[in-house]
Amino acid sequence: LTKDLLMVTGTNGAIHKVNPAWTSEMGLPPEDLLGRHFSEFMHADDVQALSGHTLGPAPTYFECRMLDAGGGHHWYAWTTSTPDTEGLIYCAGKDIGVRKATEERLLELTENLTTFQESITDALYILDTEWRFTHVNAEGQRLLRRDLEALMGRGIWEEFPEAMGTTMHGMYHQAMESGDAVHFDLYYPPLSSWFEIHAYPSPAGLAVFFRDI
Repeated sequence: LTKDLLMVTGTNGAIHKVNPAWTSEMGLPPEDLLGRHFSEFMHADDVQALSGHTLGPAPTYFECRMLDAGGGHHWYAWTTSTPDTEGLIYCAGKDIGVRKATEERLLELTENLTTFQESITDALYILDTEWRFTHVNAEGQRLLRRDLEALMGRGIWEEFPEAMGTTMHGMYHQAMESGDAVHFDLYYPPLSSWFEIHAYPSPAGLAVFFRDI
């Protein structure tokens, strides 16, 4: 038997029919559902967000949290048909709880990483495999004398052409080709500064920690 939630509703949202998965997956027997508006079984925060978008003359896709018999909620992705000649709409809901949990965890990790990057005292920038800036923390922007907006997505050798042919250029390429971290000091005339540089390669590119010495 499918674990997908299936239901037939009228254009007014009243439930006409449901499949056994509503009982096996959500603990809700058909007699508790029939005749009631399907939004009664949605998380209250999602009802307002989806108002006016869940049912209509065209097929629809939406995601929302559905309530089970115990008051818990589960994420489902719904697809709906167009109304048939009798004004009935056929709806199928697929459990996307694992995907949503993964998305929430990735968001949490991203937020934690951003906090870490901004809290470290060293300057930091990250380059992708095409040598483009994908992140520069606040200290990095200060030492490079560039705003994040001016660097994001830009190539390091185009933004800092004087670095071409220097120790930095050679060491960065060595790190990317060998997969080994490199450490060196460099004087960069355009910024009139000596930098201590530590570059760490990964399959995604190069993370560079540096400080003014």
